Amino acid sequence: MLLLTVVTFILLLVSHIFVYLTIQKKTTTKSLSFFILYIALACPLVFTLLYERSNDIVGANIGLGIAFLFTWAAIIVMCAVGFFRFIKKHMKQDEI
Repeated sequence: MLLLTVVTFILLLVSHIFVYLTIQKKTTTKSLSFFILYIALACPLVFTLLYERSNDIVGANIGLGIAFLFTWAAIIVMCAVGFFRFIKKHMKQDEI
């Protein structure tokens, strides 16, 4: 569980960095907004993991699974956005 959590947070960070690198005009506001977006997308998983750790009942936790799925969906969306922005940035205007 710990390995899965660490890998999920690293992938979330990498996807955010990937999208951030495709931005042409990097300002402090954009940097701060990406940091806030990372925290906002990581919060449901962190909250669910803390709740799971404090709860001693053994069983299937649907909330934990949904939190992981939400975070993985956010990772996929961020990677897709970064990929399309990267392709658009490096294509010539005639190729579009």
